[in-house]
Amino acid sequence: MMPFLSMIEAWKSPQEKLNKVIRWKKYLENARPQNSLQHSHSITILGIMVLSRIKSFVSLDEGLILSALTLHDVAEGEVGFDTLYIDKTNLSDEKEYFAFVKLYQKTSPDVFDYLHKAFLLQFAFKDPEDFPSSARVEITELRKTKRNEALCFEAIERLDYVFYAIEQATEKNNTKILIQTLRHQLSHLNKLNQELPGFETIWTEEISQWAQQLLSTYEGLWIETKESVF
Repeated sequence: MMPFLSMIEAWKSPQEKLNKVIRWKKYLENARPQNSLQHSHSITILGIMVLSRIKSFVSLDEGLILSALTLHDVAEGEVGFDTLYIDKTNLSDEKEYFAFVKLYQKTSPDVFDYLHKAFLLQFAFKDPEDFPSSARVEITELRKTKRNEALCFEAIERLDYVFYAIEQATEKNNTKILIQTLRHQLSHLNKLNQELPGFETIWTEEISQWAQQLLSTYEGLWIETKESVF
């Protein structure tokens, strides 16, 4: 029997599938197309930059955070689509969780346990009720023992949304996507500024005020509606 076949399958699948999943689908008029493979790579780079800024303020398991960033959307390739932020539900999370497990459960137990833990970090503050009890126990443990890591993951993920939106506003003159993104993310980023040591050096009070002023300027315009995904 050829060696490493289960690991090769888990290693190969994201390469072949994530580039077929287009993100920001309903925002792509006058915006740069981005697929989930590009996103997974770029958010990990952003994670490295954020960690380099805050590591003197807080002790973190950087390996877990970077693993979580790399893996968090792998299941999108397995289900074949990305769920937009406004449309995320417990059901979409559940479908992605089981797709992740199906892909990686064939690896050895030690490999799977680490990948599983890293994948679940993104749910530390959600506690999805439809996940298996074993996964929910691990999520609870992550919330208790890796709280700052979960906060850091969340900060990077939300900052990544804003980075993409700022890029479109700057390079495509697409203010609409920036306004809609900031409406979702501003309050969360302001809260993370208070909870995650060092994040205030990135999401500064000056940037927060800039974002709030921008939202005030466009108040009432481009209001989004939630769509049914399933």
